Amino acid sequence: MTLRDMISSNHMKKMFFAVLAVGLGLALSIPAFAFYGSEKTREIPFSMKDHYELGDHVVTTQDVSGDLMVVGGAVAVRNPVAQDAMIVGGTVEILAPVGDDARLAGDSVVVGDYIKDDLMVGANNFHLLPGALVGGNLLAGAEKAVLDGNVKGNVHVMAKEVLISGVVDGNVWVEAGSRLMVSEEARIAGNLSYKTSREVSIAPNVVAGKVIYQSLPWKGVDYMRYPEKDWKWFKVGVLSFLGFLFVAEFSAVLFGALVIAYVFKKMTHEVVKMNRGSFWKGSMIGLAVMVAAPAVAITLAISVVGWVLGIAVGITFGLMLIVAKMFAGVILGAWIVGWYKKAKEVVVDWKVVTIGVTLLYLLKLVPIIGWVAAFIIFSSALGSLAMYKYKLFFNGKK
Repeated sequence: MTLRDMISSNHMKKMFFAVLAVGLGLALSIPAFAFYGSEKTREIPFSMKDHYELGDHVVTTQDVSGDLMVVGGAVAVRNPVAQDAMIVGGTVEILAPVGDDARLAGDSVVVGDYIKDDLMVGANNFHLLPGALVGGNLLAGAEKAVLDGNVKGNVHVMAKEVLISGVVDGNVWVEAGSRLMVSEEARIAGNLSYKTSREVSIAPNVVAGKVIYQSLPWKGVDYMRYPEKDWKWFKVGVLSFLGFLFVAEFSAVLFGALVIAYVFKKMTHEVVKMNRGSFWKGSMIGLAVMVAAPAVAITLAISVVGWVLGIAVGITFGLMLIVAKMFAGVILGAWIVGWYKKAKEVVVDWKVVTIGVTLLYLLKLVPIIGWVAAFIIFSSALGSLAMYKYKLFFNGKK
């Protein structure tokens, strides 16, 4: 069986589409969106409580009854979100109410509606539009921040340029490197504390409390100088966002593992059986593959004759890493269920997959020991997968 025959075989085609399905797992599994390509819009007809989306251009077309978590190139929220919104994108637009906290990151972030609780923003350009309302606190880090809307709580802004013309019911802390402008239309019910390179002129009726100025030579925004008590909320936001990424990866891997277990039942059975018979051998082979495959791909890619083969090896290695990541959970689930039932062979079903992937990701939360254990399981899964493909290849040649 030649390389060309293998690539064109039905088995490899099925594998390709399974991996493709994994990449779209989040979007297909929780779809309350129209998912935009360059020209076409696809509306997914059913919804669930929490919504996870991954795509180039993502625009909401239905109300979201739970949390909204999106990673995309351009993201526009045009329908109400009942709970938290956590979004990363090139451009992010919030044009509908959010029923809890909103944590947003992007090159350009625009908020034009109601945020019931806290709003945290990290952006190059951030604009709180006129008419927008933040019911809790606002924390923003940006190159330029424009606050034309209203904030019920406190405001913490760290940026090179800050413009304030909205209404703030609480206190305002600003660290602005090159420019701070507070318009006559602005109203601050509490104190205004600001650090800039020069003192600014503020109309007497703008700030009801005290105005506190501290000189700040501009050397870029030094976020870590902010008082620890004011950073607790920021740290909670960062940890929440990292948690979102962790849950998103877990969901995608679980979906992919279920696809593989049910679409490739024979392969799953063989790989699991092979791993249970030689776990440590699989670990060593997996480690060898991780070291050798990139070296071979790079060596071939820089050669005049073998660059096509080098690219093919690189792509194959990448696909194997993705599939092995899913098989690691399947294998762990098979080991756990086999140990519990005292069975030599385990039938891989959705319960085995769910148990294995869940325990694997819980294991990753344990520092050092958990990370090492998870890596060994992944390496063993990769090795068993490599042994299976090797066996399949040579049996095909015969």
